[in-house]
Amino acid sequence: MAAIAQKTLELAGGLMDPLRLRVLLALDDRPSTATQLSKALDAPYDKVNWAVKQLVKGGLVELKVVEPAASGMVMQKVYAARHRGWAALVPVLDAIVASRATEP
Repeated sequence: MAAIAQKTLELAGGLMDPLRLRVLLALDDRPSTATQLSKALDAPYDKVNWAVKQLVKGGLVELKVVEPAASGMVMQKVYAARHRGWAALVPVLDAIVASRATEP
């Protein structure tokens, strides 16, 4: 059996949360704010913001820029995936789910 580094196991554990995976996939498409992600994913802002913070903490997402919001009154944080290609994970996960559906 291949050895798996502890950091790799921690990374996989961080992706177990469905919302975090959806956020990561969205940020793989384009940099966004938590507000933009909340609207795009139709998820509560507080949960999306928490997911973003967890992904930043895990090193999967980074803060790209802090810029004025449209109103100019507040600053908004724009985040992006630190690594590209997360969408390639989806077909693998779908294949695993499909194979489990055919098991007795």
